[in-house]
Amino acid sequence: MGRRRGARTRSVVVQSHTSEWLGTFGAPGNGTPEVDLHRECGIIQQYLQRHQLAGKQAIVRLDGYYGLPNFVNQVQQHQLGYLLRCRDYGLLKHQALQIRLQATPVQLWLHPEAHQVREVFDLGFVEDSWAGYSHPVRLIVVRIPYDQKRKHSVGKRIGDWIYELFITSHAQTGLTGCDLVSLYYGRGGFEKILGDEDVEQDCDRWCSWHPQGQEFWQILSQWVWNWRLWAGFAHQPQPLRRTLWLPAQQEPSAPPVTVAYAEEPLMLSQANPPCPPADSTHYGPMQVAGPWARSQDKFAGADFTLIDERTLKCPDEKLMYR
Repeated sequence: MGRRRGARTRSVVVQSHTSEWLGTFGAPGNGTPEVDLHRECGIIQQYLQRHQLAGKQAIVRLDGYYGLPNFVNQVQQHQLGYLLRCRDYGLLKHQALQIRLQATPVQLWLHPEAHQVREVFDLGFVEDSWAGYSHPVRLIVVRIPYDQKRKHSVGKRIGDWIYELFITSHAQTGLTGCDLVSLYYGRGGFEKILGDEDVEQDCDRWCSWHPQGQEFWQILSQWVWNWRLWAGFAHQPQPLRRTLWLPAQQEPSAPPVTVAYAEEPLMLSQANPPCPPADSTHYGPMQVAGPWARSQDKFAGADFTLIDERTLKCPDEKLMYR
């Protein structure tokens, strides 16, 4: 009460199988997510090289904050496998995607804690350079019935359904849609580790007047956490945990009926209707909005560069899409 409080945003990297912290990056205010993600991908690559693993063998799990094309492209540039919640719900507006959604067989997935059944649609790979994706991504759609008595904090309501989107780089021949949803909500989730960290340590406490001192406090806390894990493992060794997706089964006498997935990605960019001609009565040349009299010391339309009909460059030289 009566004091000005400081705010910082912290991005962390954790190994889900061992609960080891691999990095922490903080910045004032809302942080620097793009810069932090670039450094985090470099740390993950170093970890994989140390254990002689390829980048595609890893699954970088990111929450919905990173579910936009610019973050996805950044992970793809580092040639890492990924699984993240997508918040680009404009993908559901494509008619071609709606057709595939109706034709894709539904899979049922039971949430282990909420005990809620969700419908899972594995739509395969889609390509949408119009929205800003540089490479095809595999899209998984999860939906549950809309409940008026429940507050849905995640997802997009369309009609009587709440839709959630997940995108990944792994093909359908390796992991099914239900496997990836289970991984995102289960073993891959880091919220439980953050909760344990809050109980056992107080590393989020504001303890320094300088950003460097606050970062040192975060790094020191993670270092102590890791040393406690290593000491416990040395005292009582345990075998490496492995994820068993499906138990071994005997070879059937008749070949099973498999679902035929489309090998070629669905081209959503070609499904976008072309812009009408410039001389059309319903269409005119794009114009840049002028400054407001009350918006002094703020960016105006003239501060942005118009690249084409769907791309804009902001004063920070970053590209912005529709």
